[in-house]
Amino acid sequence: MSKRKSREQGNDRDPKRNHSDDQVKPTENNILNQLETAVERTMNDKSAIDNRHCDDRRFDFIQRLPYEILPIILNEFSTRERLKLLDVSHVWRSRLTSDICSKVWSEIEINEGYILLGNLKFIAHHVVDLSLVCVEKGDLIDQVLIQMASKIFTKLQVFSIIGCAIECNASIQFALLSVTDTLKALVIDDAELSSLFSPMPVKIFLSLCKNLEKFHYTHCRMYMIPEMMGFLYPGTRSNALPLKDLTLSVGSIPESEVETILRHCPGLRILNLHGCSNQILRSINHYCPKLEYLTIKGQSMRPLFYEVTPLPSRKFERDQGGGRLRYLDIGISDVEDLVTILTTYSVTLEALLVQFSEDNPEGQDLNALKKLDRMPNIQFLSVLDANARDTETVVILLRKLSNRVTHIYFDCCYLYANEGAILEVVKENFNHLVDLRFYGIKSIHPIALTRLLAKFITTNTLKSFFCEQCDAIPTDAMMDMVALIPTLSHITLDFSCVEKELLTGQGFCRFCRNLRMYRRPLEWISLHCIPGCAEEGIKQLRAIKSIKLMQVDGELVKVKEC
Repeated sequence: MSKRKSREQGNDRDPKRNHSDDQVKPTENNILNQLETAVERTMNDKSAIDNRHCDDRRFDFIQRLPYEILPIILNEFSTRERLKLLDVSHVWRSRLTSDICSKVWSEIEINEGYILLGNLKFIAHHVVDLSLVCVEKGDLIDQVLIQMASKIFTKLQVFSIIGCAIECNASIQFALLSVTDTLKALVIDDAELSSLFSPMPVKIFLSLCKNLEKFHYTHCRMYMIPEMMGFLYPGTRSNALPLKDLTLSVGSIPESEVETILRHCPGLRILNLHGCSNQILRSINHYCPKLEYLTIKGQSMRPLFYEVTPLPSRKFERDQGGGRLRYLDIGISDVEDLVTILTTYSVTLEALLVQFSEDNPEGQDLNALKKLDRMPNIQFLSVLDANARDTETVVILLRKLSNRVTHIYFDCCYLYANEGAILEVVKENFNHLVDLRFYGIKSIHPIALTRLLAKFITTNTLKSFFCEQCDAIPTDAMMDMVALIPTLSHITLDFSCVEKELLTGQGFCRFCRNLRMYRRPLEWISLHCIPGCAEEGIKQLRAIKSIKLMQVDGELVKVKEC
């Protein structure tokens, strides 16, 4: 009886009892650590493969693991390391390439460096997304394309070549012939590494891939019109293409050639043309009735450095002669081009990005813009590269928007003391702003901006304020006003272009102290080139419990998990 009691209380162990059942089951972290150790030992020490030199207690972890845990372990390795694991043994290869691990092999990215391309054949039937990124070795690209041409990628839906040295168009065409039935997205961005002397035959690719829904092609060269003869296949295709997303950025694109593509793509939803003039707008309105996102820029205009937050899906009834365009990013050298497209889509537009050209003539007739109807549904507005001569155009455009606008961005605008009129319109008309950003603004008046920020102390709407690389701001007075806005959750301030007289270390510390004193939902703050003697202010920011992420001069200072 006493022995039984002692065994139940764990004070005595029965020598006849099998204690193998008392072992604790290994956790995922323990298994991962043991697996990494086994891989290193097996790959580096050849003697470990010989069973004569192995201890009897060693066993194959992969062979004993349940199938369900294999994808969790493989996700901890890079593509290069996963392909190396396939060479350990036949058991590892069969288990790691089984259907249970198909999601792990669904996305493969090949970049510069050593990689076992010979092992692609074992996992090719699982690959859905294949990418070649920044590969300068032409023979490496050719090996991948040769394997594609052998028809081993039976489920490939997305194929991308980004920043690679492409030497021959024919090799890409042969590779695409083997995936024409499954491929739905093709992205080719040869950038500055390309050694091509002629542009790629875009329409050949569109004709080969009969199920293609997304096609992006970007090239850095500035082609002349005679060189564009090879840009499109001379033949025509009678049936419509299922293309929904098209991007062409080739420096200079003849409108007549683009029109031949649009004629066969009635289902386009997203269209990005860089290097094309606004004369193509008439063809876009005629051939693309389902278009929702449109970007059209000249060859001298730069792309955006930020992405617009996806807009909520909304349904609009299509009127006669109107579409349902929701997002418009347009570069203008003439106000008439802007009036033409806004007249057509004034009701459906939700996001408008207007980039002014450097050769925009002065003294344009703005009567047509003044007569334009109000745009009631626009929520996002971005003004890029506006000069002093564009001030009146920007003011009229702001007055045509409703008070439903929630995001306003001013990017690289050189207004030269004319920004006061623009900020005054923003102050009067927009009571529901959530996000306000200034980037690269020259000679902005700090008093005008301070008055604008004072409005949001009572509106209780502004949640994000961004000010970077702007002359004369932020100042001590402006930061005091920012600290008083009770709803701010995201703040970005750059002090690199501010004069020392307008910004002091004491003013910065007072700003940080006010942020801590007033209770607010501050979650994210980024500061660049902070003034001297600001250590006390940083300590105040560290003490704010609601901050989840803080950056000072690009370095991560505080992170709090959500």
